[in-house]
Amino acid sequence: MKFKYRPSAGFIVTLVIIGLLTKCNSDLFVPKTDLQIQREIDEQLMKEAWKLDAQLNTITDEERARLPEFDSKKNAMIKRNNKFLVIPRYYEGGIGFNIAWPSDTNRLLHKQWKSRLKEEVYFRIALYSPQYFEQAKNGKISTFSNIPCTLSAETKSYNRFKWQGILIDIFDLTSGSDYTQTLSSSEFTLEQRKDVCLTALKILNDEIKEVHYVR
Repeated sequence: MKFKYRPSAGFIVTLVIIGLLTKCNSDLFVPKTDLQIQREIDEQLMKEAWKLDAQLNTITDEERARLPEFDSKKNAMIKRNNKFLVIPRYYEGGIGFNIAWPSDTNRLLHKQWKSRLKEEVYFRIALYSPQYFEQAKNGKISTFSNIPCTLSAETKSYNRFKWQGILIDIFDLTSGSDYTQTLSSSEFTLEQRKDVCLTALKILNDEIKEVHYVR
């Protein structure tokens, strides 16, 4: 007669406990590499950044239902630092808006700047929630001037300033429709860069509107 060995329930439980203890000891006594530790930190920071983005920068369906209606063909809506902003689609782009050089600056500031290119080139204007910028971008809020369009002692530029609790960051030029041509940063004088900043400020103050809940 053949007998089949069937381990008892107690024996199985003992094996499971031994396995768990082995894993715990492995985690305790085998140190993680610097790369593993940094990867875990980066993953945690990214999760927190996503939460901040959802809280500060993302318009939910519930919020949209409570906001006033607007012409989506003419305007776009974004959320920054819990503020809802309506931006004319003429300027819409990226994570904020764009400024066409030199036409937008000449039109809004009544200047007569010239470009050696036939095509327009664009400055990208990013709008950040301070908490999101500080955590997700690992950036320093101190690099943003409290007074718009004043030369920063820290960055030696006009590129960053605060506006109504939102961080404004002016990026260097991107090319126009002809992607083979653009202007280098060295081609712009400090006066021209200040005018780009003043153009961004005028658009923010005069053409971008904050809206509030109506329902």
